[in-house]
Amino acid sequence: MSLMGRNPMKSVSTGRSSKSITLTTVVCIPEVDGFWAEALPILKLCLASMRANSGDDCDVSVFDNASCKEVRSYLLAELDAGHIQYLVLSNENVGKLAAQDYLLHAAPGRYLGYSDSDVLFLPGWIEESQKVLDQLPNVGMVSGRPWRPLGHADEILVQKNLALIKADGSLQYDVGDLVAPEVLKTHADGLGIPVPEPGPGDIRVEKNGVTAYAFGSHFQFFTSRDVVRRVGRLGATTTGCGKGERIWDDSLPEAGYLRLALDGAYVHHLGNSLRGESEDLIRAALSEDSVPVLDSPVYISRTGRMIGTMMRVPIIRKGVTRLQRAMYEGLCLYRMRKKYEKK
Repeated sequence: MSLMGRNPMKSVSTGRSSKSITLTTVVCIPEVDGFWAEALPILKLCLASMRANSGDDCDVSVFDNASCKEVRSYLLAELDAGHIQYLVLSNENVGKLAAQDYLLHAAPGRYLGYSDSDVLFLPGWIEESQKVLDQLPNVGMVSGRPWRPLGHADEILVQKNLALIKADGSLQYDVGDLVAPEVLKTHADGLGIPVPEPGPGDIRVEKNGVTAYAFGSHFQFFTSRDVVRRVGRLGATTTGCGKGERIWDDSLPEAGYLRLALDGAYVHHLGNSLRGESEDLIRAALSEDSVPVLDSPVYISRTGRMIGTMMRVPIIRKGVTRLQRAMYEGLCLYRMRKKYEKK
């Protein structure tokens, strides 16, 4: 059959151009129960604080990695409301790295931000991140708070950072116990672990009054389209939902880029529970019109404090993590079996 008429959209001007900054996040909430019981309210806080503290020159791009219908309904409502500009829905979990790789290479902005969906953004994060990215040499990524190595792999990355700093020659740097204790403690509490020791020492760099720490974190970072294109595709596979997320970390120093973090806490890791979180901190991250995303009061319960203390014991934390992984793998297998039974 021949074409009947001319597509009217060919002559329509949308009047919409992409913003200079694209903020991206990967969402994977397979159910709103158990481990993920508070994940949807936390996602709402993440996106609301992102919008409240990122200015008007930002688009938001979300990759949903096979979440449950309650989460998808929320994301579609946010898309309809104009709070999300780009929404990708995957009918299967393709893995975090594959989703992240997709978002970073599809994003139209000159600057790109990535975060997990459990991050709270605080005022000033984007201005400070852009300042470090633009004014310090050979920066590949900037995270919104400083941190320390948690193992040998992290320590290797820090040493690669130091080698790049020395090779550049234009950066002044100090090494020592430099990160403010309260900044470390709030992040450690969010991860449910003790505050890590300085080890070989914190590395703080400075040039023309702009300071940063030589330790970037893959849970949240700010980068540029040029860096992403020069680093290239990450070789992501769809095997293992949480595997390979450090490939981005390893790729940057190999391409000659520094992994830095801001000199202060401009983002906050919420994890999978709001128990024990400061209501003042959360409200400081939200605009007046987004405060209602708090579906229930944020409180510090005795039970929450007890569980948090227990999870700092390594053997308990490992046992709980294994149990959660086994439950999720069982859920994935069950859903896959049901899917093929319908066919």
